[in-house]
Amino acid sequence: MEIKSYRDYGTIDPSIISEFALKFGVNFPKSYIELLSKHNAIRPLLENFDYQEDNGDVSVLDVSFYGYGYGYGYGYGYGYGYGYEEILVYDESDLYKFQNSMQPSNAIEINQPDEYSYNGVIVIGESAGGDYIAFDYRYNIATDNPPIVVMYHDDYIEDENGNSKMRIIKVTENFDDFLKLLHD
Repeated sequence: MEIKSYRDYGTIDPSIISEFALKFGVNFPKSYIELLSKHNAIRPLLENFDYQEDNGDVSVLDVSFYGYGYGYGYGYGYGYGYGYEEILVYDESDLYKFQNSMQPSNAIEINQPDEYSYNGVIVIGESAGGDYIAFDYRYNIATDNPPIVVMYHDDYIEDENGNSKMRIIKVTENFDDFLKLLHD
């Protein structure tokens, strides 16, 4: 399925995406890797999707996917100075293309939630309102085609251990079905 881009940060080697997934012990869907390798940090032209809440109401959110290849920390630049922990994903020729363009808010490397998230939930993007779009591997870590969920950044529930966790709503069974939901 071809997705048109409102904006993106160019192409990226697919192995970088796969290597990131392996840090979490998962495999990302092939269609996700193909899309992001062609359109790193894509904001789709058709960015909205509808999904059903737990109470049966239909809600609409937009999606902007996080990208790969940002050195993270404090300040500006690309992995240099201002207290950055250096994570170099691109070679020096790619550095020019991304320097001062991909903001930390667009980088997947720094946008994995904290103790309020769940093991096995890998955030791949967010909505304009700050809610997360994620792969949910909690019930099948071996799959390469996990369900897509929305994780609310401002709506918490108590888990079985009494810990506060962000509420999660399942959107689709897999990434391809998610892409089919996108509309303007």
